[in-house]
Amino acid sequence: MYTKSLAEAGGDSFTAISVHPGVFRTRLLPMYGRVGRPAEEAAPILTTLASPTYPVVDGGYYDGLTLAKPAALVENPRARSRLAKLSAHLVESALH
Repeated sequence: MYTKSLAEAGGDSFTAISVHPGVFRTRLLPMYGRVGRPAEEAAPILTTLASPTYPVVDGGYYDGLTLAKPAALVENPRARSRLAKLSAHLVESALH
């Protein structure tokens, strides 16, 4: 949701994309009881998506190198706005 909002706010100054974490071993996977491949295997995917010669959709959600359909709430501007406000509030609360 944040990526979509970031893409809309950024205009032509940058391109924002999100990438499905897939089955790569990250610190989050144990929370879900999953194991995966070494995170270093994600590097070629990220390098390709970041290449200026590889066409990507600004605000797009990628599963590997494939543009994928995000969750329905991603397309809901009101839901994205509410999430942004909640996130800002939680970050501000954590800093004080």
